[in-house]
Amino acid sequence: MKLTLKKIVSASLLIVCGLAMQSCSAREEKETLPPEVRQRVGVRISDTGVPREELVSGWIANGFESIYISPDKSLIRTMAMFEKNDTSIFAIISLNTKEKYKTILDAQLLPKELLTYYFKNGKSVTKKQWWKFYSPTAICYREREEIIVGLMRPEQGKQDCSHKTKQVKKAWKVDQESGHISEIPTQGIVCSYMGGEYSCDSE
Repeated sequence: MKLTLKKIVSASLLIVCGLAMQSCSAREEKETLPPEVRQRVGVRISDTGVPREELVSGWIANGFESIYISPDKSLIRTMAMFEKNDTSIFAIISLNTKEKYKTILDAQLLPKELLTYYFKNGKSVTKKQWWKFYSPTAICYREREEIIVGLMRPEQGKQDCSHKTKQVKKAWKVDQESGHISEIPTQGIVCSYMGGEYSCDSE
């Protein structure tokens, strides 16, 4: 059977897209970041009198997690959540305490249909049976030392106590130098689920 050049090229593209589907998906999410967010990435913002809520104008700050603090505390990086209408993002923010400025190093759109909550009239509303949905956290691990943000949920029946969970739907690696966010496979990733005052292991 003879194969035309057109068919060979088409088959090759299908293979490439299949292998790189996760990468293509991540690129699409970057491209769909709201313009006011994209415009803020890489811009130095004075830390004098600028609250976190105003880092991205018109967006509501909805939680922060520290991901890195330098030994002299001159550099602090956080994973920050922002919401606007029905759109959720997390951003990597760098704070230079000596020169007193913040920089949004990168941002990532989150799939709203997977999240445990939605926003209505500027307020966060928890979905029914929220434990079946996912929340972002920067307390995730693989074998080697990395900064990983995972979209995770509790293990079945453990939503009321803290534990390590392998229920990770999506994951992103944060480059330790640049703060750039890139999607990675979830295989082998474990996240800390903080579900209550007590550990599931102590029950």
